[in-house]
Amino acid sequence: MTYKMKICSIFLVLIIIFCSFNMLCINTVADGEQKGYVTSAVYIRVEPGTENDPVSDKAINGCIVDVLGSKEDKDKDLWYKIRTVDGIEGYIFSGKVQLQTTPEYNENFEQNLLNFPESYRNLLRDIHNFYPNWQFVAHNVNIAFDTVVDAEYGTSVTGNRKYVELTYKGEHWRDPRANQNGVWLQPEPRWTYASRQAIAYYMDPRNSLSLDKIFVFMQQSYDPQTQTKDTLRSVVANTFLENGYGDNKDAYIDDIMQAATESGVSPYVIASTIIVEQGTSGGNSQISGTYSGYEGYYNFFNYGASGATTQQIIVSGLEHAKAEGWNSRRNAIIGGAKEYADGYISEGQDTYYYKDFNVVNINKIWHQYENSLYGAWTKASYLKKGCITNRDATLIFKIPVYNGMPPSAVSEPTLNPTPTPSVSIKKGDINSDGKINVVDLASVKLHILGRKTLSGNAFSCADINGDGAVNVIDMASVKLHILGKKTIS
Repeated sequence: MTYKMKICSIFLVLIIIFCSFNMLCINTVADGEQKGYVTSAVYIRVEPGTENDPVSDKAINGCIVDVLGSKEDKDKDLWYKIRTVDGIEGYIFSGKVQLQTTPEYNENFEQNLLNFPESYRNLLRDIHNFYPNWQFVAHNVNIAFDTVVDAEYGTSVTGNRKYVELTYKGEHWRDPRANQNGVWLQPEPRWTYASRQAIAYYMDPRNSLSLDKIFVFMQQSYDPQTQTKDTLRSVVANTFLENGYGDNKDAYIDDIMQAATESGVSPYVIASTIIVEQGTSGGNSQISGTYSGYEGYYNFFNYGASGATTQQIIVSGLEHAKAEGWNSRRNAIIGGAKEYADGYISEGQDTYYYKDFNVVNINKIWHQYENSLYGAWTKASYLKKGCITNRDATLIFKIPVYNGMPPSAVSEPTLNPTPTPSVSIKKGDINSDGKINVVDLASVKLHILGRKTLSGNAFSCADINGDGAVNVIDMASVKLHILGKKTIS
């Protein structure tokens, strides 16, 4: 063998070894280079396989973890070695994890992000890396954040529109005005009024920009191309809706799909609302069809149900059902879905967030689905259950953007709260560089022309006269200030 042939042979061997090494490592992930989202409850094991001990007595769910590598168990099933944000390491079954896609620069996505304040963008990028088909719409509410929080909190305790359960977390989540000589006022049994900080925490959209909570912003209209019976099955799994009634196991699923067709409301939303209203077992008198005096009538959405006693609530709800002619399960579900659409979606309250915080029409802020501070997130958890495993689905999320938002997300209430830092807003200084000049004038002009959307603090700075809109009047004020003919104070 010649010298050149030896060199070539050695080179070929090195290539083969290198390629073989890469093939052996193809299922491993370098430390910190890839993240995964845990889609359902799972225990972290010391080694791959359910026969191995868990590293903790608590399962993890709905969280992002570092994926450090992979390994097969004795049955050749793939498990990921992961690390939680708390630093706990171990193995979980790969079927419980959605791996983050390789981040790629997407010009259209990044351009759309400019419609959101800076404090939203990295949160949305993290979600986009897992679900690149999801679409985020910045909805400029054009109202100051403090204004909407104050509207929900009210000027007196009885004007507070949001309640928390007495068992929820701690006293710092409760409105101190509701403490009357050591006794908490209860507008409803087991509930009291929420604190202002608690309301601000839930109203701040940034606290819900995670894979675990973003479904409060999912638009609720029906899309037959993407919203299917198969996905609906996963939404209703382990609830009374999956068992049907009569001889038809799919009876409830068929009813819900027909209700979606006739009402225009997402079947996932219809199902999750029924589950929240009737519980997972569905044993309530409103839907039994056997309540004395109201046999054969059903009210799956609890419309019209009110009163001081359980009996009054049941009777008033069934009176509503009787008046509406809901004399079968199918009629009640379809009729309830139509009432849902007419009462909320047609009013622009087309997300769970807007249903429970009517900031799309603050003059009708009383028009809200429920008083529970966290009810929207409870219902959204069922949407998440049905959609989180479908990476190909195109879902639309309508996310509110307020004027004058705090620079960072509002923190949870604490026993000794730290005051939220105030936002300094100088009218006319749109880019916050301490000057009012032609750069600011151009920003106002581009906003008016629809070429650039101002939001948050920038919108507040551009709204010179404080009328809630940025228009030619504001642009004229900026121009006159630059020319020295009128000073913006």
